[in-house]
Amino acid sequence: FFKAQNNFIVYNKIIDDAGGNEKIYEKNIIVFQDKWSIFFSYRGSLEEVNAFLTNSEKIRSSQIIKNSLDEKKFYIKDNSFTKEILFTLDNYQKIDWNIIQKDTEIILGYKCHKALGKFRGRDFIAYFTTDLPVDLGPLKFRGLPGVILKVSDKDNLFTYEAAKIVLNFPQKIDINSKLLFSFPEEKSKYIDYKEYINIENNYLKDIKSKVEANRPAGTIVVSSSKERDFKIEKSFEWEESKKP
Repeated sequence: FFKAQNNFIVYNKIIDDAGGNEKIYEKNIIVFQDKWSIFFSYRGSLEEVNAFLTNSEKIRSSQIIKNSLDEKKFYIKDNSFTKEILFTLDNYQKIDWNIIQKDTEIILGYKCHKALGKFRGRDFIAYFTTDLPVDLGPLKFRGLPGVILKVSDKDNLFTYEAAKIVLNFPQKIDINSKLLFSFPEEKSKYIDYKEYINIENNYLKDIKSKVEANRPAGTIVVSSSKERDFKIEKSFEWEESKKP
C-alpha cells in the first residue's frame, strides 16, 4: 500500500484571529511510511512542495516531530523558544475518540468520518479516512483507524487541514539528508518531557511579563490569559495526578 518513505501530506495550519477571520498561518508537511512519520513546518508554496522534498534544500523548522509507531513515542527536536536545540521524548497519550459515523466530510476526494476526542486539556474534532488505514495525523494526533486529514479544537482557535496528499511519490525522499541535525541515538541526550514543558512555560511567563510591563499606565485588563491558553497542549497528565 505504501512504498518506502515516499508518501506525504501537506496541511494548512489555520488560526482564528478572534474576529471570526480565519487565515492560513503556515503550512506543515508529514512524510510517512508504515513504521514512522516526521512532521515539520514548511515555508514554501503548495506548488513547490514536490521539488522541495527532493532537492538539497534543508528543512528549517524550529520544531520537528518524529513519530515512531513501533515504540509508541514521539521524538521531538525544538529550538522555538531556546537558543540551543532541545531534544525530548513524549510517550503516546490515549485519546478517547468517539467516532460519529453518520457525520462525514469529503476532503481532497477522501470520505472522512467525524470523531470527537480530548487531549491534554482541550476538546478536539477530527475527520479521518479509512481509505488511508494508517494511524497518524498532524502533530501528535493519532489513535483513529485511518489518517486524520482535519483536526480542530472545539473553540476553533486553530485547525489543521490537508491541502495535498501524495502516495508512492516516484522520486526518492531522503528526509534525513534534509535535516540540519540528527536525532540522537542515546536516550540520555533527551530531556524529560515534563522538564521540556517547564522550560517552555518559563519562556511563556517571561514573554507575558514583558508584555504586561509595556502596557500604558492606567490600562485596565478585563481578563488575563494563562501561559498555555493559546497552546495546543493546554494541560498535562502529571498535573491531573496532583488533583485531590
